[in-house]
Amino acid sequence: MAVQTSTEANPVLRPEGKGWAERILACIDDDAAGAVIIDWLLTLPSSSTREVVLLGLLPKPEAVRSRGILIDTVRQQLRVAGQHRIAAITPAVERAGMSHRDRIELFDGAEDIVACAREERADVIVMVGKPLGQLHRRIATVLPTRSLAARVADMSGIPVVILKQAAPQ
Repeated sequence: MAVQTSTEANPVLRPEGKGWAERILACIDDDAAGAVIIDWLLTLPSSSTREVVLLGLLPKPEAVRSRGILIDTVRQQLRVAGQHRIAAITPAVERAGMSHRDRIELFDGAEDIVACAREERADVIVMVGKPLGQLHRRIATVLPTRSLAARVADMSGIPVVILKQAAPQ
């Protein structure tokens, strides 16, 4: 599936005139991404989407980094952090009149996001493409590197909307 980045109004996902996707999987990996996704969701016609699954993404902890703390305790603390991230976004989704469900996942890469979309029976995945940092840009001149959003778009069998996040000033 081709990667398309959009900063314009929402493209039509169902050209046969049935409106927008019924279930959107919104991938939120930080507060800035949550704000960009909320702004985008608010541009949707209110009656077009039946449900938004707010997927709070957190990196899986490595056993080596747990420093003696039980790995289950670390995972639980990460889930709580993910719930706080989603809780900051929930009021805006509710004000827009959209039905939503929250899901917190510890993920390892694009495969996990695509698996969540499949489990949720999402019609579209919405993500924020992050600008590559200086180190990644240098590595990309030697080795081909791809962003997480681009890898999800390649692996997914459903449309992936990649929203642009403003570069840090």
